[in-house]
Amino acid sequence: MRNMEIAPTLKASGLNEDFKLLAEFNDCVLAGRFSGEGRAGLVDKHQLFTYEQYTEIYRMADEAVNSDFGLSGKAVEALRSICNQIEYVLPDVQERISTAAQAPE
Repeated sequence: MRNMEIAPTLKASGLNEDFKLLAEFNDCVLAGRFSGEGRAGLVDKHQLFTYEQYTEIYRMADEAVNSDFGLSGKAVEALRSICNQIEYVLPDVQERISTAAQAPE
């Protein structure tokens, strides 16, 4: 999804919609487009989190792991796994948390 966001718009005649250029090699093009329904309508939009929600989930999980809440080893492991998964989806999550912390309320 991140690559789709930063990809340049495909310049081609005859297209009715905006496509993003993802790759080009030997006159072959891989392009995609946002459908407005989340991940191409394949997943119910209510099952997806926004980047802001991912950031908040990460912040809370990380805080719980690094606090003295008396969590079991399994709970800590599960929370770290959640953080790792969010870092994969949102590599700049820690930067987003820092930026949000510095923003006035």
